[in-house]
Amino acid sequence: MKETEKLENEAEEDMQEEDVEETQEEETQEEETSESNEQSSDRMEGTIKWFNQKKGYGFVQGEDGQDYFVHYTAVDKEAFLRENDKVSFEPVQTDRGKQAKDVRLI
Repeated sequence: MKETEKLENEAEEDMQEEDVEETQEEETQEEETSESNEQSSDRMEGTIKWFNQKKGYGFVQGEDGQDYFVHYTAVDKEAFLRENDKVSFEPVQTDRGKQAKDVRLI
């Protein structure tokens, strides 16, 4: 019985490691694809319209009045975004639309 439990635990750990590796590979591929398709300009300031911490994304309204998608990977590690926070970011046009990169609280 103990040997079976040990094998089950090892199999579960292996599956979790594979999931983490697959996720990391997917994120790397997405970043590489997006970086090659991005057209960037200078930094801009804006206001967080909304940001869902659980889902890891939201939108910022730039000083140009446009909405920019914000993904948690584009946010400074120490930042915790809330509605109406003032931020600076790098606006980027991608094949998926306008996105905010390198988002920082101001």
